[in-house]
Amino acid sequence: MSRKETIRQAVAELRRRLEVDQTAFARMLGKSYPMARRYETDVPPQGEALAPFALLAIERGYQDLATVFRDALIQDMPEVAKVLSDSSLPHQRLDIPRSMLPVVEWILELFARRGTPEQEVLKDTLRMLTAQRSKELKGARLKTKNVSPQHC
Repeated sequence: MSRKETIRQAVAELRRRLEVDQTAFARMLGKSYPMARRYETDVPPQGEALAPFALLAIERGYQDLATVFRDALIQDMPEVAKVLSDSSLPHQRLDIPRSMLPVVEWILELFARRGTPEQEVLKDTLRMLTAQRSKELKGARLKTKNVSPQHC
């Protein structure tokens, strides 16, 4: 079975297990009805679009489906997925590459529309890591500006 077909089937299976129609499913994901329908029948989600599916599957305890979405997310966005998939995230300092900060900020915006306890912990942790990394990057830029080359 192709990767696209596997993801498409996982989307359909998630909706089936939730026992909701496509309209309700779209609302749960923060997507439009046509987009949710397309993900299930035509073009499966890719990249950052996989995040809400993975979170919903995790939230509802469907680990098999969460694994499909998480693995696809890791393939599509390895840096962000590394941060999001680390189960020790709240207890461990992770560096977020400068290029990934906009993606992490997008994910935080996505989480703002939800409010489960797990999402709130992850959201707070990502906020902390993003702020910490931004502060470090600003500090590094200031040090670089303040250090002038010494002449011999």
